[in-house]
Amino acid sequence: MMMFGYWPMGWMMWIWVLIFGGFCYWGWGWFSPRRYRYNSYHNDPIEIARERLAKSEITPQEYDEIKKTLERDR
Repeated sequence: MMMFGYWPMGWMMWIWVLIFGGFCYWGWGWFSPRRYRYNSYHNDPIEIARERLAKSEITPQEYDEIKKTLERDR
């Protein structure tokens, strides 16, 4: 008679499934982005534009346009 939780090599083999699942869960968390700015839902768009300007990803003219647009939409 088969019981719930049957495993061909015995009931103790389920521990390896749990260990493997735990390592997969840990690995998923480790390799996903862990930065606060990535996970924060409270980012201020003007602050993001200011950071991009500091990194020279955008020009000062683009920053001014972004700032005007955001201040107009508030």
